[in-house]
Amino acid sequence: MNLNIVFIAIGAFILYRALYPLISGQLSYKAFKELLDGDQPPLILDVRTSSEYKGGHIKGAINVSHEKLPKGLGKKILNKSNAIVVYCQSGSRSGAALRSLKGAGYSNVKNFGAISRWKESLVR
Repeated sequence: MNLNIVFIAIGAFILYRALYPLISGQLSYKAFKELLDGDQPPLILDVRTSSEYKGGHIKGAINVSHEKLPKGLGKKILNKSNAIVVYCQSGSRSGAALRSLKGAGYSNVKNFGAISRWKESLVR
C-alpha cells in the first residue's frame, strides 16, 4: 500500500474526529456552559442506563434512558419549547434521543454528545 494513502487516511480521520461535533450539530462545551450559566438553564438529560448514570453524571442531570423517550419525561417538561440538552456515553444515544424528542414536538433540544467532552468533575 502506498504510504501517502495511509497518511492521507490518518489525516482525514483526525480531521473528521476534530470536526465531528460541528458537523453533527453537537453543542460545544463552551456553548453548553453558557446555557447553564444563563437566566433559564436547560434541563440536562442523561440518556444512558441507570447504572452508567450512577457511575457519574453531570451535576443537575436527570436520567431517562433514550429507549424510554419521549414518554419517560412524563410531566417533567410540560412546555415543549423549554430548553433541553441531552448527552450519553459516546454521542450515539443522545443523537437518537434528540431525534425522538424533536419528533415528539420538543422544539428546543440540543445534543452535547459524549459525556467525555465534559471538562468538570462528575457527580456520583
